[in-house]
Amino acid sequence: MEAKTKIQKFKVAGFLLLVVFLAGCSTFSSSVKIAENAEKSSFEYVPEIVEWHELHPGFSYFYYENKKFPLRYHCVKVDLKNPELKISGYPKKENEIHQGITVKNLNSKLNKENENKPSFQMIVNTSPFAGKNGKWDIYAHIFSYRTIVGIHKIENKIFSKAVPKYAAIAFKNDNKAIIFDSQKSDEEFSDYHAVFGGFFTTLRDFQIRKFPQIQDSRTAFGLTQDGYTLFVLIVEAERKHYSRGLSYPECSEIFLKLGAGDAIQMDGGGSACLFINGKNYLSYSTIRKNASFIVFEQ
Repeated sequence: MEAKTKIQKFKVAGFLLLVVFLAGCSTFSSSVKIAENAEKSSFEYVPEIVEWHELHPGFSYFYYENKKFPLRYHCVKVDLKNPELKISGYPKKENEIHQGITVKNLNSKLNKENENKPSFQMIVNTSPFAGKNGKWDIYAHIFSYRTIVGIHKIENKIFSKAVPKYAAIAFKNDNKAIIFDSQKSDEEFSDYHAVFGGFFTTLRDFQIRKFPQIQDSRTAFGLTQDGYTLFVLIVEAERKHYSRGLSYPECSEIFLKLGAGDAIQMDGGGSACLFINGKNYLSYSTIRKNASFIVFEQ
């Protein structure tokens, strides 16, 4: 009887530890990790020289690491003028709505569905999300039911409604992109074939907007003023001893260095992921079942 009681206590303790661990990985900004030292030099995270390496025509990659800071992040530059570029996403079918999926499983799913395998494919997470009850809580962590928070439009079809307090990035038929400060209504995006809701516009007309100095994993998009060059930024911070992450303003400084005039923050934390041609580019596995992704194919 005493042994059984001890086993039950261990189970309860284990469950509580799991709750604490999962609760620290929120898709919403209220639970990201606060920087220990917000006062630091930009030389610790903004590179002096950016050396792009071509992954595929129209796609270039840059990796930054500072072991002393410590910090790791990934940048991909996308030429939106490329006539062979296709921008799609997940979900793009009715039966996929509310079905959370890991980026690895989405990669496998797309490969099975594509009759003609693309020569290049990149998958990045996009919108914040909640669980079945509309909250990001322990039940949302355990179960895969997902509710996208914000606009999600693929191939001219809306799968999730606009949320005015959040920003969005939208793509026209020629893939020219624009960042909206607010998702005012679904009708506002009628001229765009693909739209992805995010959190906030953090850079506008080369001016950095003020946000708290909170460091975490990040997924963010930067855009040149002509709307035809997209910068994808993925910042690692799920293993703090290797990378502390960045704040919104720090990401904006990087975008300025890259040449972007506008930028938007998407869902970050444990949701941040980058898969290119079936390969996970982060230094750790991303196991979270996200609600939505953007997919670049060529």
